Amino acid sequence: DLATVSFDRPETMPTEPESLAGYVDEFATALTGVTSALIVVGHSYGALLAEAFARHAADRVVALVLVDPTAPEEYAGGDGTGDLPAWRRYLVSAVTALPASLTHYAAHAVIAGGTAVAKPTEAVEALHPDTSERLTTETHLTRSMHDDHYLPAVCREVLAQRRAGPLPIPVTVVAGGLGPRPLRRPQADWIETQRAQLAALSDDAELIVLDAAHLLMIDRPDELAAIIAAQWRQFRGDRRGCR
Repeated sequence: DLATVSFDRPETMPTEPESLAGYVDEFATALTGVTSALIVVGHSYGALLAEAFARHAADRVVALVLVDPTAPEEYAGGDGTGDLPAWRRYLVSAVTALPASLTHYAAHAVIAGGTAVAKPTEAVEALHPDTSERLTTETHLTRSMHDDHYLPAVCREVLAQRRAGPLPIPVTVVAGGLGPRPLRRPQADWIETQRAQLAALSDDAELIVLDAAHLLMIDRPDELAAIIAAQWRQFRGDRRGCR
């Protein structure tokens, strides 16, 4: 059996600017007491954080699976280094002032827009009830907007780490072949963006394209689980071969 550890990022607003070091600390805290080899999986923005943790804990991470990851080159040019600009503070205030029903609807609309399902309600129904409820809280939405503000700075840190060299472990990038629907990005362009990241990630990197949109864990959960399990079988096979 393959044991899994998942964690929710803190929804409290940090007192210091976001950085990769802070995100890595969150990973390390969530894995307190876990001593086994790790296959780290990250989705979208979380894929950047998973990559950073893999570089930090190179002695423990044996494989990396990046699910429709953010391409840091595309966001590294922004500012995103100081306090929230005025318009974002006002937007945060507006979001948190919305009636709970409207906040709930807005979050579900975003979820549905990232899937390939025909009806938005089907995407929401695919979520665990606890997850659906947490994603629509005011604190989660506010923290998400705060994280988004620091995305350019985090992307620059990721690119700086990549210049130091590729990871010494297998890396699988799983891309949604339909592209991120809310951005209406051409499918081929999105896939090539993902392919362009492979060399910087690892000498043993591969790209797998699934018939899905950005939220692959909703559109193709079984295929995604099989990809992760395959990485674990490869690690165990390699380890037996070294004996």
